[in-house]
Amino acid sequence: MPLYADKIFQTTLFERQLKTLQRSDKKGAAAAIRAESLISSIASGQLSEEEMLSKLTKNGELRLSNCRKFDLGSGYRLISLREENSLCFAFVGTHDACDRWLNNRRAEGVTLNRSHLKSVCVNQDQVAETDLPEELLQAEAEYEAYLSSKLDDETLRAIFSGLCGY
Repeated sequence: MPLYADKIFQTTLFERQLKTLQRSDKKGAAAAIRAESLISSIASGQLSEEEMLSKLTKNGELRLSNCRKFDLGSGYRLISLREENSLCFAFVGTHDACDRWLNNRRAEGVTLNRSHLKSVCVNQDQVAETDLPEELLQAEAEYEAYLSSKLDDETLRAIFSGLCGY
């Protein structure tokens, strides 16, 4: 039995988004592989609570109650919702797309329609993250280096000016 939830679902929208990511560019395809690997690890109970928490985004998610946002790398996120002993994967996409999805649901919240949920089956043949092709890993490293090169002290001060008192 999985540690995190007794029943694990994904929405039909989530399933379509995951297939779209698989057919997208290298970074999107790598994010889809990571998402499938994470879901499989949670569903099979192979992921400890501590390991699962380490995959959450650094700032967490406060816009929706019982919501968790996972970092898939290269600017991609996975959003899950928890109800009692069930976990539902609701959205996967870029950081900006996830922010829009969350902001659009902030006021009214999210109710899960059981007719739009599909049970997640544990597939032992999932590709492990370490089995990602070298070119995908290299593309991700280049993307992260590019982002780091764009963040100088002046940009960081402008972004975090309220925290620094500038």
